[in-house]
Parts: sequence; C-alpha cells; structure tokens
Amino acid sequence: MDVKDLFKDIESYEGKSVTLEGWVRNNRSQVSFGFIDFNDGTYFKNLQLVYDNTLKDFDEISKIRVGCAIKVTGTIVKSEGKGQSHELKVSSIVLLGDCPENYPIQPKKHTREFLREMAYLRPRTNLYNAIFRVRSVAAQAIHEYFAKNNYIYFNSPIITGADCEGSGQMFEITTLDLDNLPKTSEGKISGGNSKMATYDEMLEAMQELQSIISDMDKTIKTKFKENFDQVVVNFEEIFKELFGGGHAELTLDNEDNPLESGIDIIAQPPGKKLQNINLMSGGEKTMTAIALMFAVLKTKPTPFCILDEVEAALDDNNIDRFARYLRRFDGIQFAIVTHQKATMEHADVLYGVTMPEQGISKVLSLRLGDDFDI
Repeated sequence: MDVKDLFKDIESYEGKSVTLEGWVRNNRSQVSFGFIDFNDGTYFKNLQLVYDNTLKDFDEISKIRVGCAIKVTGTIVKSEGKGQSHELKVSSIVLLGDCPENYPIQPKKHTREFLREMAYLRPRTNLYNAIFRVRSVAAQAIHEYFAKNNYIYFNSPIITGADCEGSGQMFEITTLDLDNLPKTSEGKISGGNSKMATYDEMLEAMQELQSIISDMDKTIKTKFKENFDQVVVNFEEIFKELFGGGHAELTLDNEDNPLESGIDIIAQPPGKKLQNINLMSGGEKTMTAIALMFAVLKTKPTPFCILDEVEAALDDNNIDRFARYLRRFDGIQFAIVTHQKATMEHADVLYGVTMPEQGISKVLSLRLGDDFDI
C-alpha cells in the first residue's frame, strides 16, 4: 500500500493493520515513546508513526536517523495530538536502508542554492516534490493530448555521439564485454575504434599514475618532516630567547600520518609548569605565537611579510624583545600595522594618515634618520 492510497480514505482503515515502505523525514524520540514523520514519495503530506517502549527493539527504533528507508507495520488509529486526524501505531519496523549522520536533507528549511547541489536528493523536499508533481502532471497531459490526436512521439537521435556538444570526445557506446574484450594479434580491441586504448595500455597507465602519486606522497612526507623538525628546533631556541628561558616544543598527534596529523604546541615560560598554550595568559600566548612565526620564517624565509597588530597584547619590554629579534631577518621586508609607539620606535619608515582639512585625508611618510625641517 502507498501513503497516497491510505490518505484517500484513511477513516475506512481505522483499526486495520497496514504495511508501508518509505523514508524517515524526522524521528522525535522520547524516554518511553517517539514519533516518526514518514513519507514514501507518493503523497505530499507525511504520515505520523507512533512507537513506544513496549516494542522489543524500541532502543534501535529511537536511533533511526533522518533519511533511512524503513518498512513499517501497524494499526491506523485516531490521533490524540494536533496536526493530523489519524496516525499509525507501530507494531514493527524493519530498517531497509541505513543513512549516515551527515545526511544533508535534515528537517529544516533549505535554500534553493543548497538544494541545487543535491540534485539526487531534492525530490524528497516539499518544494521540489511539489514542482516535480506539477511537471509530471503537465507532461502527461501534453502527451495524452497529442496521443489522442494521432501524433507519434519521436525522440531523434535516440543515442548518438551528437546528443550534446563534445560528447563524442567524452565517451563511446559499446556492446562489448569490458571484462572480456576481444583483441587482435597486435593487442588492440577488435571491432572497436582504432583510436581506443587497449585494456593493457589503460591498466599500465593506471599503475603508472598510482606509482607517481605514491612517490609524490613519500616526497611530500619527507620534505614536511625535515622542515617540521627544523621548525621544532628553531621554536625552542627562539622561545627561550624571547622569554628569557623556559621550554617549548611542537609534537605531532600522529607520527605515522604527518600530513593529516594535528600539531600540539606545548610551552613552559620561566617559573611556570609545563602546560598547553590554551592555559596561558594573553601576553604569553602572543609571545609564543610570535616565537612560532619566527621559527617558520627562519626555516623558510619569505621576501615580504605583513604583520597586523601582532604585538597588541604585549607590554613595552616584550615589544622591545619582539622588535629586536625582528631586525635579525635581514632578507625579509616587514610591513607592520600597529598602534604601539614602542614598535614605531624600531621602524625604518613610518606611514600614517592624517586629515589636515575636514573631509580630506592625506598619507604621510617618514624615513627615520632623514633630515627635515621642523
């Protein structure tokens, strides 16, 4: 039975047992009972299923996720709640097809832009369900009209390489058994296009590509590990210099898979116990982050670097340490956005914006060390 047939005269099924197959739109489980919004795609309205803890598999039913396909048997009864006249009291539910937790069509409103990316699932939503029903009825009415007037529906070409632009270059249609291709003495597929690659050639190309990917992964892992180990050494040295002592280290969560592993930052300022960076003060976090940035730059220098308010949480003494270490990078040009006067004192060139007249801004630059009239 379909949900559509059931809703045509649901009162006549009151007290009778029915069996339906369809999908779960929503599952609202409680401690001792639960409700499932059920639909099989034949009717716009959902059928409410009611189940309770008298069922032996109550715990399993309460965990059925949205999008799962089920087969349900139960009795049609009058509903005690609002929103529907009747509901189905469940006697058994069989899970036909499970659904992952990240199933995208959840019981909430979705934008049409989002649904365009889910073309294979959007018919399950009310919006596209209604649109496709109208389209189906309209297309059927058009075909019926022309059929009654002795027209013949003819789709030409049915299957050719010219059905869409460029399709001839994308695929070829064949009746050959791909697992047992007939070959000529030269190893080519007989009866096929002379330009078509042989099975052995495709297999060889696939193996070569897999070998290249494997070599690339090995090279990337080796390079990453070499540079990461150097960053660890630099981080320890720079941390001690900026803090005047202490200990710091970087560790990988998964040494066997470094490319997808997380990185833990452990820092111990002088006079404090070893702890995760998240437990440190704002200034300590800033100095630790700066030490890590300098460690990376020391390992792999870059010609130009922009720093935006990186030292905002530091006091003047720590700003002085930061600026003095910054000057060691002779080959890197730094552009620093700051409001700290202590940082400006170490700059080679200052740039600022002033407003000499109302509504008119002007950029000023000052190269420290230049002579100018006051």
